[in-house]
Amino acid sequence: MNEEQRSISISIFEIVDIPFQLPREDLDHILASTEDIFHSLNGSRIFITGGTGFIGRWLLASLLHARVESGVKLSVDVLTRNPDFTLARWPVEFAEGQLRLISGDITQPLELDSNPDYVIHGAADTSTYLSPQEVGNAIIRGTRNIGSFAANTNVDRLLFLSSGAVYDDLGLHTPFFEAQLNSPEHGLEITDYGTSKQLSETMLNSVPNISVVSARCFAFVGPYLPLDQNFAIGNFIADSLNNRKTIIRGDGLGVRSYMYTSDLVIWLWELLLKGEADTAYNVGSSMETTIAALAHTVAKVTGNSRGVSIQNREKSSHRSYYVPDVSRARDLDLDIDINLETAIDKTAKWAATHSDWM
Repeated sequence: MNEEQRSISISIFEIVDIPFQLPREDLDHILASTEDIFHSLNGSRIFITGGTGFIGRWLLASLLHARVESGVKLSVDVLTRNPDFTLARWPVEFAEGQLRLISGDITQPLELDSNPDYVIHGAADTSTYLSPQEVGNAIIRGTRNIGSFAANTNVDRLLFLSSGAVYDDLGLHTPFFEAQLNSPEHGLEITDYGTSKQLSETMLNSVPNISVVSARCFAFVGPYLPLDQNFAIGNFIADSLNNRKTIIRGDGLGVRSYMYTSDLVIWLWELLLKGEADTAYNVGSSMETTIAALAHTVAKVTGNSRGVSIQNREKSSHRSYYVPDVSRARDLDLDIDINLETAIDKTAKWAATHSDWM
């Protein structure tokens, strides 16, 4: 992005001093939809793993915002492998009296000096230097530890951040619904991320005396989404910010859907308290778009005049499809407020003014 484009973006998108530098309007949106949830959590202690990741930062920011704006009293413990780095990166958010850092590794047994009422388990090391087997085994170790911890501390409810990757590509080209998934046996060999998430759901549901809700998270867009990793929409936004042509190496006919992060966080807080125990819910948008159409939408919304190039015009025999059926979530009156074009615009403008986080 050239200096003229950047100055325009900054003038359009006001930077405000709020938790994790997220847009105030987004945190207000979350609070307006979940204020009853936060008041129900008043006086509670919440333990979060994966709190410094993409989704975790949004969850923590919404908690801090609710404490300030609604006056709810919440104690929040956040597990981290590197407390010094986390405190240096976000000194205000993790200052004394805000969010409490707990030093530890989810793959090791957990110990806290006080028992939480609620647990949100989202930690999963998906570092690129790890093999799929190493990623899967680390997820399973973490699940065993969090399950044992929850059982021994009388946790009321546990929200597990699972993944849409638990579904096999059935070649049906129709939205995945929760009942399509057959739960694996505990002895199933761990081979990848999706299998480990699937097995983790089964393991946690078997923990006695705890209400576990699994959120099968699909694809999202919003501030803090990595723009330089294997996320198509993030790559397309990065192309626009850097004034590059978007190049699609395949035929662009794969199908995806995207939910904005403020809607995501609303759904997660609702599921924590209102989701049916030992039940999985798809979390994402049901509005389909092809990869090619998505690239053109990003270019149009962000004003990328360099355009889009599809390199392989021959239609492939296998068309990837990754869209959830969210009927079960709709039964809890969960809906989407932010459409795709607005989500892209908000994400791109935030990224243009917060390049230091990447």
